[in-house]
Amino acid sequence: MKKPFQVLIVILFIFSIQFLNSCGAGKEDMRASFTEENSAIPPEFGKEKTILMCVIKDDFYYDKHVKSAVKNNYKGEYVFVNLQDTYSDKYSDKKVYRYIFDYNEGSRHTVANAHNPRSTTYTRKVYYIQDRLNNKFYKSGAEFPSYAKAMDAYMQNLELKRISNK
Repeated sequence: MKKPFQVLIVILFIFSIQFLNSCGAGKEDMRASFTEENSAIPPEFGKEKTILMCVIKDDFYYDKHVKSAVKNNYKGEYVFVNLQDTYSDKYSDKKVYRYIFDYNEGSRHTVANAHNPRSTTYTRKVYYIQDRLNNKFYKSGAEFPSYAKAMDAYMQNLELKRISNK
């Protein structure tokens, strides 16, 4: 009786390790997607003193994650703004407020639940940097299930680029 229980514990342990590894494996893929080489970061990002405008959406959960990703990973100057505010006189100086961090809606995915007759549909996000001075968009087109981890990865790479161009 003791032996089958030990085998079950070992199997559960192995599956737990595999699950945890699969959750973290995507972070390097994310970091590799949000690079200058993949057209996600402007080559001149960080060369001049600018303030990054990070768009919030008046959505509690999304805004919480974008604020956390920026505060924890990006050490340059930034402001959180609604998209319509980026067109206001306050942010009209495109040399100072040159870059905008935002997203477009990507592909839609529907997930069925065996215990619930309803399915859930969600839309992945495609993040980008807009260079307002040159009217150019930088995005890799990458989409990931975890938008919070994707924002962390993007902000980490923006910070590395900013530091390398100082």
